[in-house]
This record gives sequence, C-alpha cells and structure tokens, in this order.
Amino acid sequence: MKKILLLLLFVAGFSRISAAQSVVFAFDSIWAPPYICQASHFDVEVFGTVADGSIQYGTQSFSVRNDTILVQFYFVAGPGPAMPYPLYRKINVPAPWTFGPYKIVAQGIYNGQVHQTINSRISICSGVSGLPKTDKKAMKIKLYPNPAQDFISFEATGITGSAAVATIKDLTGKTCLTEKTETSQKNRFSVAALPAGIYVLQLQTEKGVVSQKFIKQ
Repeated sequence: MKKILLLLLFVAGFSRISAAQSVVFAFDSIWAPPYICQASHFDVEVFGTVADGSIQYGTQSFSVRNDTILVQFYFVAGPGPAMPYPLYRKINVPAPWTFGPYKIVAQGIYNGQVHQTINSRISICSGVSGLPKTDKKAMKIKLYPNPAQDFISFEATGITGSAAVATIKDLTGKTCLTEKTETSQKNRFSVAALPAGIYVLQLQTEKGVVSQKFIKQ
C-alpha cells in the first residue's frame, strides 16, 4: 500500500513539473502603430515573460498574404537558470504595397511548434510601390490646397503620359472617391462632401502607385 501511495505521489509530482515546464514563455501584449503614412517600414513588438531561463531567443521572420501580416518569433533551448525574466521581441516589417487595413498575427514558436499567438491591426495609408528605387524618388503627387475645404487639385510628376486611377481613402482604408484620370494633366476633385479629417490621395498607374496625404477642413 505504501509503495502504491509513493508511486502516486511521484506521478503527481512529475505531472506538475511537466505542466510547469510546458509554459516556457507567454506573450502578454503586442504593439504596432495603428496606421502608417508615407513610411516604408514599421515595427511590431511583443512583451511578456519567459518562465524558464533555459529558453533563449532564436530567429524571427515575417510574411504578407492578402490582408494578413504574419510575424514569427522563434525560441530555442539553451543553458541558463530556471527563473522568469521579461520577454521583449521586435521585428521591422516593410510596409505592404497595397493600402488598407491589415491584421497582424504574431506567433511564438518553440521546438517547431506554435506555442502562442497574439493579434493586432494596422492601416497602411500611404507609400510608393511597384517601382524601381530610382523611379520611386522621381514619382510624386503635387496636391493643393492642403488643408482643403471644397476642392483639391493635383498633378503627377516623374510619371506623365499614362492613364491612372485616383482614389481618396480615409485612414481606416475606406475608399471615399475613385475616378479615372490622366497623369499628363492637372486634375481637380470635389471634397466638399467629405467629413473633416485626414485623407490619402492614391494614384495608381501602369508604372506603380504613389500617394499623398491631405487634410480636409
């Protein structure tokens, strides 16, 4: 009987140790900017606790698919005292080419298995995409007046003589106005019906996309 009780206590103790060791790290929170305008990169940061000092930071990676930005932080086994310590990981991600809202999914991976997942969101509201680096610097939108009340006028520089689609979006990525236009001429849009706020004029051509932020009063 005593042998059975000792065996049960041993199994119970081993189960508690295994359960404690299974939680090697925890994401408490994630940070990313709510939106970015005219920026080519942004940071995604995660905070939390590493429960076992023998767990160390590994590599990290990112990928973009449709409306999701996946960032993955890897952890590996290593020497160290078995004591908790603060967790902090950061990755710098290039802004997606397509404007609009994105879901950020941060995963913590240990021993090849996804250990924890935490989510956030970001809105991409400006940038330049689809062009060689030399063309990106030359391609711009000249927009005026800014701030605007009833109308905005704009013209493209560095990419003339082609058809384009001009789109006005708010900072959530919602499309407020879309019209076909020509980059070889000056254009004028009525913005009188738009609520006061910050908007992005996006010009999409066969050579790429460029955008400019403006304020509607």
